Amino acid sequence: MFLFHDLYLVKGFLVGFSVAAPIGPVAIFCIRQTLAFGRRAGLAAGLGVSLADAVYSWVAAYSASLVEQLIHTYAKWFYLLGGCFLVFLGTSILKSRLNPQKDEDVQGKNLWKSFYKTLLLTFASPMTTLLFIGMFTAYGVFETPLKEMRLPHLVLGVFLGAMAWWTFLAFTVKFVQKKLGHRFFKYVNAISGSLILGYGILTLIKFLITFF
Repeated sequence: MFLFHDLYLVKGFLVGFSVAAPIGPVAIFCIRQTLAFGRRAGLAAGLGVSLADAVYSWVAAYSASLVEQLIHTYAKWFYLLGGCFLVFLGTSILKSRLNPQKDEDVQGKNLWKSFYKTLLLTFASPMTTLLFIGMFTAYGVFETPLKEMRLPHLVLGVFLGAMAWWTFLAFTVKFVQKKLGHRFFKYVNAISGSLILGYGILTLIKFLITFF
């Protein structure tokens, strides 16, 4: 229990929750997976995001100045990678149809797909590291020298904070779905696919602007 009295664990939790909460392409995809394949798929998607966030938070805390320099130098290629993946993901969602399946092997595949797609989607946006750098600065994390910083506790806190948000989101979305019925999914599917596709196109436009 002593971990929960650790200041870095608390700060990490708050940062992880705060970074996860804004609604963007990752959140939209997690909502869509929850509606399509159930609460476990939503949690699996959230697990993928939380692991990626934990990695980025470690990188941000360990080498903030180097990360800022690398991202600013190679930002255009990150835009290209992330934009292409978002366009692919959005197009795939728009083409998909809800087909509830009870088979355990199929359900297991859906959980795995939810996990690795959000993991890749988050890793395709390394600019998230800059957000962690900003949040760590705001919470005073960098006021402590790196050698004295409890980095494992900080990263664990980020993971737990992010996972807390995705768990809340998965349960909330499933509750709303039960109230509105399965017809609600086709509208969410169309909206989420269009938004993710739109994010991808905007990201590719950013790539073109930075490239030229």
